[in-house]
Amino acid sequence: MSSLTARRDNFGISLNVLTPARIIAEAAESYNLLKGANVSLINVVRDFLHAHKLRTASVTFLTLFDQFLNAKSDRSPKYLRELRSTRDRFPDLHERLVSDISHLELEPLLTAISPGGRNTVMSFLRSVFNYGIKRGYLTDNPIARLDFVERPRCKVVTIPNKRVSAMLNHAFEDDFRPITIPRVWILRWYPP
Repeated sequence: MSSLTARRDNFGISLNVLTPARIIAEAAESYNLLKGANVSLINVVRDFLHAHKLRTASVTFLTLFDQFLNAKSDRSPKYLRELRSTRDRFPDLHERLVSDISHLELEPLLTAISPGGRNTVMSFLRSVFNYGIKRGYLTDNPIARLDFVERPRCKVVTIPNKRVSAMLNHAFEDDFRPITIPRVWILRWYPP
């Protein structure tokens, strides 16, 4: 009787709830669910416990982003402003655990952004999620499964020196001293 009392003290009241019949019934149901999956019940339990441990160690998107902003507080005001703008662009993610955010959830949010802006936002998010990986809040960066937008190569247009000179003279009309103009100016033109 003393060994049964010690076991009850060690494992708590759950011994009273887990009858041998219930244990067998749950094990049988678990094996039925795993049928055809070619995995063992113990591996499933271990994987679940590992995922549960990671999830409980995670933080919300807003918390992670704020931690990242604090870590980068010595950066330029422009950079910090762009980071805050990226954070505020996704209010629906603020209360989500970063370990639960997937690329499937991010893709439609990012697709709605113009191509040039999307790459910038994705770069910021990639940095934030990498910071979270380093801190142990998540294991994979969801941005790594998304593609950055390929921007079209710009067409280089060479404008003759005389034309540039005429344009500048027209624009400045005696407001400034004459300037030395290089032989050739190269302008970049992005097709519409």
